[in-house]
Parts: sequence; C-alpha cells; structure tokens
Amino acid sequence: MLVIAVANALHVYSFSNGGTDVRWRGHVALHGGGVHDDITGLGVLNQVNPGRGECVIVSLANGKLLRVRLSANDEPLQATITAHYAHPAAHITSLSTSRWESKAGLALTTAIGPLVSLYNTRSPWIEPTRIEIPTSTPVPGKKRARLWCSLIAQSDSVAITGSTQLSSYPILHTGLGTQGTALRGPAKPSTCYALAHPPGGARDLILSGWHDGVVRMHDLRTGAVELAMYDPWSDSAVYCVGAGGGSGAHVVAGYSNHGMVAIFDVRWPTDGYTIYSPASSLSPPRPRNGLTQVSSLHVEGARIFGTNPHLPFVVDFGPDVTRNTYPSVKERSERMSRDGRGFYYASYTHPSGHPELVER
Repeated sequence: MLVIAVANALHVYSFSNGGTDVRWRGHVALHGGGVHDDITGLGVLNQVNPGRGECVIVSLANGKLLRVRLSANDEPLQATITAHYAHPAAHITSLSTSRWESKAGLALTTAIGPLVSLYNTRSPWIEPTRIEIPTSTPVPGKKRARLWCSLIAQSDSVAITGSTQLSSYPILHTGLGTQGTALRGPAKPSTCYALAHPPGGARDLILSGWHDGVVRMHDLRTGAVELAMYDPWSDSAVYCVGAGGGSGAHVVAGYSNHGMVAIFDVRWPTDGYTIYSPASSLSPPRPRNGLTQVSSLHVEGARIFGTNPHLPFVVDFGPDVTRNTYPSVKERSERMSRDGRGFYYASYTHPSGHPELVER
C-alpha cells in the first residue's frame, strides 16, 4: 500500500500480483479544517493485527498527532482515527516511526519550540517523554533556529537536526535522554534537511542530506563521517534522502532545484548519476528559475517513490514493469508544455556531466 498526503487528505494506492499491478483506491480527508490543519508527516507502524489494513501515524500543522487505520485493499477505502496523542499546539516539523523489533511502536516528533517528543504509539494514554533542544541565541533580524527532521536509529538512539547541527540522543528505559552528542558535519556551517537509514540497514549508521549538496553517512558510535556522496555538477541543496535498491547498496537524494534525483552506489560512491522527476501538465509550467524541489523520497526494492510540488512520481527499475503497471494519468489537450511523464527520462553521469535520454 502506498499512502500520499495532500493537504488534509490521504491518497491511497494498492499493490497486487507481486507489486506489478498498481491501482488507485481513492482519497479520504481526515477533517474539514483549513491550511493550518494540513498533514506535515506520515509514519508506518508494524501490523498488530495483519489483514485488517494498514496503520499510519499522521502529524498535523496544528500540533495534532493521530493514529489512523486504513481499510484493507479488498474493502472500500476508509480511514478510521483510532488514537489521539498528547502534543502541544505547536507546528510539528517532522515525524519519524520505528519498525525495528526492539523499538516497535515508537514515534518521534519535532516541533517549533524547539521541542522533541518520543511516543509509545501502542499506549496512547501514556504521556510522551519530551526534551527541549538547545539552540543558539536568535540574532535580531534573522529567523529562529528550527529542527528540520528526526530519525529513530536501529541502535538505541535518535538523530535530530537543527539549523546548524546534527546530534544524537540516547533512548533510555525511562524515555528520551537529555544529553546529546554532536555528529560531525561539513567544515563550513550548513543545515541538515534530511535523515534516513543506510543501505543494508546497518545498526550504527545513518544518512544525512545537507544544504551544501552532500549526502553523508555517519557512524553513531564515533560521530565520524564515514562516506560522502555528491553531484559535482550541482550546487543544489539535498532536501530528502533514502536508501535501498535491488542490490541493497544504493543511496538516493532529492534536490532543491530542477526536480533532480541523484542515485549513488556506496560501493562506487563517485560514479553516481542524476535523473529528473516529471512535471505535471495539470499545473503551471515549471518555473524558469528551476526551483522545483523533490520534497520526499522512499526507496523500496527497485522502486523510488517521490513527490515534488507538481505531483507524486515513481521511478521503477524492476524487470517486470510495463506500461500498464501504474495507473494512467489523463492528459489535457490544452497543456502548456510537455510533461515528460512515461517511460522516458533524462539522466547524466556525474563524471561526464553530459545529459542522455534513457528509455525504460
């Protein structure tokens, strides 16, 4: 099941026949509120009762945190709110959930404040543990430092990014520890916008994406940067990052400009290549300044799912994909520009820097 949040609604796709048959089930609104009630984060939970649909955690801009159960694929689409979690009325900036057996059911949020909360989603009546992350004193005329993203690592720790620092905090039996450890980053001050688990699911490693355009792999035991990956032809910031691939050795980064998606292999980190996400003919043409960011990514097997301001998209490297695998999208005859969707995409290898049209 693929779930995409758009404003205050969840759009749901089902997968069958080994993932080669994809169908759009529809969309369901969680409430009738305005822009301040938009969804800001989605997290998947382990199935407590398999066969009864999918459970997701949803965070809203108004500070609400909900557990929602989506009906099974063979039933009419329905979203049922099964739990409300205590949270201050502060904008939730990030949401992370854990599917590791040792920490199943945990959820982590960051909010304007800067406030961090760790939840046991299986016990909504239990108050979360909360800590305030120290930030630098705001400079007059400049925006306050904020927390951009968070991640529950496989080891007993969480990673949290601020405006200029990436830190890890321990998960204790009593909840979230208050003593953080700074992880090394770039030599010059930069902001970390994205966090993800590494390829292969290594216990003590995490991935981070930075404003300087570099994806870094950190060792939580030492705080050191073990690997750095970047596109030498781009000066765009990394807004999202993921890992996986058919061989389980790939890192994928979404950039702030031109809808760029870079694909790296950790075995040969300097030989990456970049592709471009599609634009939509149903929305205004892509701006000439190129500011079309890839805002989220999820890698599962040979598929890369992502979103940009125009539409969600998927890049599928699977051997069984056909033109009929995914739901068709109706085109408008009065569209203003070619949208680029389909089996064609432009790519270039980082060493050469020369674009090449690829057909899948």
